[in-house]
Amino acid sequence: MQETESRIGSEQHLDVCILEKETQEMQDVLARALVQILRYAR
Repeated sequence: MQETESRIGSEQHLDVCILEKETQEMQDVLARALVQILRYAR
């Protein structure tokens, strides 16, 4: 039982790490796009 709980905890941690990485990638893309949008708006 404890092994199963540990494995589930590890899987959830991995899911969180993946989401954090994807979130950072999206923020990077949006930041670059915003710079281009602001340049165009001037």
